[in-house]
Amino acid sequence: MTKSTESANRLTKAAEAFDRGQLHHNNRRYPEALTEFLKARELDPDTDRYHFKVAASYHNTDQYQRAIDEYTALISRLEGKPFTELLALALAFKGGNLAILKRFAEAEALIDRALEMDSVSLVGLAMKGELRLEQGRVAEALEWLTQAHEIDPSNRIVNVLRERAVARLR
Repeated sequence: MTKSTESANRLTKAAEAFDRGQLHHNNRRYPEALTEFLKARELDPDTDRYHFKVAASYHNTDQYQRAIDEYTALISRLEGKPFTELLALALAFKGGNLAILKRFAEAEALIDRALEMDSVSLVGLAMKGELRLEQGRVAEALEWLTQAHEIDPSNRIVNVLRERAVARLR
């Protein structure tokens, strides 16, 4: 087998693992998704979205510090490249994980940086809302989450966070 054939096979297997990971993720089987995304990244370490999905899967399996570490590595990979939406998402999601761990100053700086890159980012707005919610600033959280909801009223993350904020206001 030639090197180019081996490389093509490896990339195909990585894409297949990624697709399986997406299927698991969509069905909320997060540990299985993480396993597949790790396989995809191992087979094709040059594809940034594989790194992103590993970080997101650590979050979804409540491994917040590991998610932060993965987002940190991804941000380093992306910062030297021309602007990508993935960088803004990684910044916002890293901020959201930091907020969960009550590291508010770090979280705020990252989320604000993400919002500077894209002021109408659904994820940036949602993470700002989550930050405010974690800080106990519920009315402010609801304002940020309402902005996110206006962009995508069907977004599950936004709706869950909004429900938490509304419940805390009662």
